[in-house]
Amino acid sequence: MARRGLKGKWGGGTGLGEKGFTLVELAVAAGVIFILTLSLSGVCRFALCAQKKSEDLIEVQDNLVIAMDRMVRELRCAREIAAASSSTAVCFLDGSGSTVQYYLEGGVLKRRKEVEDPVANWITALHFEYQPYGCAVRTLTPKNTRVKITVTGEKGQSGPVQLTSQVKLRLK
Repeated sequence: MARRGLKGKWGGGTGLGEKGFTLVELAVAAGVIFILTLSLSGVCRFALCAQKKSEDLIEVQDNLVIAMDRMVRELRCAREIAAASSSTAVCFLDGSGSTVQYYLEGGVLKRRKEVEDPVANWITALHFEYQPYGCAVRTLTPKNTRVKITVTGEKGQSGPVQLTSQVKLRLK
């Protein structure tokens, strides 16, 4: 018994009257594939932008935490706040009597104690507020000073990030 080939729209055979895909069907298939590819590339682009923003935000937060931790630790053990301090820089005497200064220069928080050292990057603003400590006290003295530190940072698409802390000097 001989096998006959399949005939019809999808069948094999070599007859001239057989049909295949029309140009319209091919165009519709190509259009569907194009739309799927376009939407997939949009999703990938959105995911990459979100990843970049997250990386920038994490880097800024890490730098702010490093900066704040170091300033708070040193200020807490300071002997006194020096008169050269301002709202954008703090100058104080550390436990050994050496002068230490923190200030912002070109997006980098710097610390100067004999030599200048960078502490953190991506800092956009640095603010110090000197407050008397205690309800009845109205003037600042070396023994009642509290320092409020506000550090702001931003990198790329992170948006501004702000960190604030208050330190009461222990003054030994």
